[in-house]
Amino acid sequence: MDTTFKGAARRLDDLDLPKLGARIGVGEDEIHAFLDVETSGHGFEAHGRPIILFEPHVFFRNL
Repeated sequence: MDTTFKGAARRLDDLDLPKLGARIGVGEDEIHAFLDVETSGHGFEAHGRPIILFEPHVFFRNL
């Protein structure tokens, strides 16, 4: 696994969310709910890498 990854990401602002929702066919409320649950309020770590949430049920299923 490459741990040196650092993308050129930028934070989504309030104008990006409606555009994103229209593009993928969901409402802005659904996007907010997804972001709150999956990112815990922070999508990137201090070094700028995306946070990948550990999901034990997936880990054990793939053992």
